Amino acid sequence: MKKILNDPGVVSQVFFPRKCQKPQENDELRVLNFEVEKEVQLGGIVYLHEHPHNYPTMMYFHGNGELSLDYLQIAPLFHTVGVNLAVFDFRAYGFSTGDLSYTALLKDPISLYHKFKEWMETEYPGKSAREFILMGRSLGSACASALGAYPEAKIITKIVFESGYSNLYDLMTRLFMIHHPQITEESVAPYSNHTYQEKITKPTLIIHGSRDTIIPISQGRLIFDSIPSDVPKQFVKIDGATHNDILMFNSEYFGSLREFINREF
Repeated sequence: MKKILNDPGVVSQVFFPRKCQKPQENDELRVLNFEVEKEVQLGGIVYLHEHPHNYPTMMYFHGNGELSLDYLQIAPLFHTVGVNLAVFDFRAYGFSTGDLSYTALLKDPISLYHKFKEWMETEYPGKSAREFILMGRSLGSACASALGAYPEAKIITKIVFESGYSNLYDLMTRLFMIHHPQITEESVAPYSNHTYQEKITKPTLIIHGSRDTIIPISQGRLIFDSIPSDVPKQFVKIDGATHNDILMFNSEYFGSLREFINREF
C-alpha cells in the first residue's frame, strides 16, 4: 500500500506544491532548514513573538497549496494568543527539497520534531523551547496526527486540528477522486489519520467550519470521536465558515485558540 500511496499518479492528484525563495531573516523572522533524510531538507519559518523566550512555540503544518511564507501577515494574529509560530513546508514546497510522498507526511514530522527541538534549545532557551503546541491544518492534519501520536514527543503539551480529516480513504476517493482496486478502507487504515488519532494522549482542540465542502465538518467530528474518551478534547464549530475563509471568523477562531492554549489541564 505504501507503494500505491506514493505512486506518481496518486501523488500528482494529491499535492499542489508551490516554490519560493528563502526570505531574509530579521529579529522577528527566522528561516529553518532541517535535513530529515539523506539529501532531503525541509524548510520553514519561525515567526517570533515580541518576547519569544516567554511563550510556547506552535509547530504548525499548513494546508495543501500553502507555504510557510504565506503566514507572514497572519502570524501576528497567532502571537495574540501567546505563541511563537513555526510553520513548516512539505517536501518540494517552498524551499524544501525531496520528492513528494504521502507517507513522508507521516514520517518527516518525527525527524523534524527532534531537529527543531534541538535548534530551539540553542537559539531560544526558555518556555519557547520547553513547551510545544502542535497544530495541523487541512492536509497538515496528517503531520499533526502522526507526530501527535509519537510517544517520544515529550514537550508537545497540546494539539490543534483545524479543518482537518480523520479518514484517509474518504480523502483519497471523495476529494481527490482516486479510485484504485488496492485502495480500500482496510488497506489504507495503517496510514489513515484516525489510526494515529486513536493514540493521542494530549489535550486536543478541533476547529472546523460548518460550510466546509473540501473537508466536511463530519471529518472534524471523526477526529473528535477517534481521540480516546479519557483525553481532554474540545470541538469548536464555526458557523458559516468554509475551508479557506475560516480565519476571517477572527473572534471565534482565535478566541477558541487563545482559551485552549491558556487553559490548564
